[in-house]
Amino acid sequence: MLTRLLLAKPHKVNGLLLAPLAVEEKSRRHGLGAQIVRAALQKAKRQGYHAVCLVGDPAYYGRFGFTRLDSLGAACNRQIPAAYALGLEFTPGVLSGAEIDFLG
Repeated sequence: MLTRLLLAKPHKVNGLLLAPLAVEEKSRRHGLGAQIVRAALQKAKRQGYHAVCLVGDPAYYGRFGFTRLDSLGAACNRQIPAAYALGLEFTPGVLSGAEIDFLG
């Protein structure tokens, strides 16, 4: 699920938040989760969004281009470990200076 990205401070980012991904145990290891993520990212980009953020496993989401928010110049306003607050910019630099609110 993708929802509108909430920002803790005013910042011009037309972005989305990718909700936690879950695949039923018996359906795992067949690429279904990756297909879902790729389809969601393609649709977001096609619709003109500039970035997608999430809280998740960097080893899993890194394959889709997600990196730590702090490496993009952004921050998270919640007590989420920096290693798990991730972002993907379709427009380079768009998250720089943003403060992301993952919990609304």
